[in-house]
Amino acid sequence: MKLFISVFALFLFAAVPLSAHPPQNVVVTYDFESQTLKVSARHTTHDPREDYVRKVEITHNGEEVETVYHRIQLNTLTFQEEFSLPAEDGDLFEVTLFSSEGGVASGDVTVVEPDETEEEVSPEVKTKEPAPLEEKPSKSKGSGKY
Repeated sequence: MKLFISVFALFLFAAVPLSAHPPQNVVVTYDFESQTLKVSARHTTHDPREDYVRKVEITHNGEEVETVYHRIQLNTLTFQEEFSLPAEDGDLFEVTLFSSEGGVASGDVTVVEPDETEEEVSPEVKTKEPAPLEEKPSKSKGSGKY
């Protein structure tokens, strides 16, 4: 009986890490105009006080620039956060998210400065001039009044 309880307890404790899941679909974007790094990920949880994205690590061109710790996830489906970080065209941001239950996921973005010389060009609309109306001689005899 003791062997059964020991094996059951071992199985139960071994199964706990299997329930941990990393954030998924990490999306990292950069808004050049506002100089803002935006991070979002799918991280479903039944209890955002127990299972949440606990740590966010951000590197900028390979150098760690920001580490943020959390104690709760604000919603049960997704994690989202914005960071005010200056960058230049071609810079690389890498973001790693750590779950409180042990999962890890990451994403990255290369900063692209919008080209100010590009103007929004509407497609050319070609219109055809209507053909001039031809006057046809009237077949009816009369004054031409209706």
